[in-house]
Amino acid sequence: MLKKRVACLLLIMLAAANICFAEVSIKIEQVTMDDVKRAIFDEMKDFIPDSKGEDVDAQKTKFFFTESPKVNDDVWTFDTNIEFVQKAKDKDVILSARGNVVEIAPTGARSTYKLDDSVLQANFLEYIKARLKGAYRFGFRYDIAKDGEGAEIESFSSSSPMPAAGVMVGDIVTAVNGKAVRFHSNKAWISKQLIFDIDKPQVVTFTIKRAGIEKDYVVASVFSPPVKKVGLDNK
Repeated sequence: MLKKRVACLLLIMLAAANICFAEVSIKIEQVTMDDVKRAIFDEMKDFIPDSKGEDVDAQKTKFFFTESPKVNDDVWTFDTNIEFVQKAKDKDVILSARGNVVEIAPTGARSTYKLDDSVLQANFLEYIKARLKGAYRFGFRYDIAKDGEGAEIESFSSSSPMPAAGVMVGDIVTAVNGKAVRFHSNKAWISKQLIFDIDKPQVVTFTIKRAGIEKDYVVASVFSPPVKKVGLDNK
């Protein structure tokens, strides 16, 4: 789940007593602030059902969640805080985000990181925008492979092009366009190779390991229309 989107790419370590927050933003055209607020809650609850959201005011929303991935029999814990802020601009909305993560190692040692800009942009802001405007997707969810080498595919969306290309649940993605999907240091941080451009179609070569054998699969992303669903109760 979101250990694939969040307990990942935590690339800049900061002292816990001096946390620095990154902030990135995206413009969502022809929407209201209520539309964006609803999309934030819907997207977060879909990908992190156990996340806790709070409306601070009309512009600001905060989320907190905990992930505990197991890699090579070691359990890592990530406590993540994300703050979304939206501002109306003409008929558009500018949505920004910032966040930090407290990492607890198997030894009990604690470290604090800011969420990497690319994580906030590609894995939160763009997905919230896609919920409202549609996006090009490969439509699969994944987790860290049990040995920490690659990403294991957990499921496909109904519109995913991956199954038709021959990719299966349980397959391990070991490379994207020839670049290895690997994890940093403790192997609990997902490779940037798994961040895709959702604003335009892409043709990507996935190197898949199945039963110990690797094979390349060429897949084109497909357009997924905006999500039509009633928003969650924000209160």
